[in-house]
Amino acid sequence: MELFVTLPDDLGFDIQADSHLERGDVDFVDGPDRAYLYLPYRCPGSGNTNGIDAGKELLAIWRVDSAAAELLATAIGAPIPIGSKIKPFELTWICAGKIAVKRQPIGADAAMWLIHALASENLLDYQAHLFGGHCVNLG
Repeated sequence: MELFVTLPDDLGFDIQADSHLERGDVDFVDGPDRAYLYLPYRCPGSGNTNGIDAGKELLAIWRVDSAAAELLATAIGAPIPIGSKIKPFELTWICAGKIAVKRQPIGADAAMWLIHALASENLLDYQAHLFGGHCVNLG
């Protein structure tokens, strides 16, 4: 697996440590409160033994203060729109070094609203994330 994620140098937390926390390998991680928005996927016919390749795309990483926490809580509690039957996005929220919300499904409308409402708190460098390491200036 190849993953390019470019974040500010003064981030104050480690994405890999957050993965270990989510898996249950560690009980606590350092850093500010934060949330991750993912789009899970399944690709049939990938060549795996079961014929299915599954994973998730990282769409946003938000630094969470009290205002952002209210927005996240609103999105988590939002009903799915009339006519929709799925919640295709997932939200993980780390608060005070522990998992507060783990892979909570949310609807597309709530995910898009959060991306817009929390744009100023988003730590993900989209250019590097979307186009890979060749867009990262290493100086």
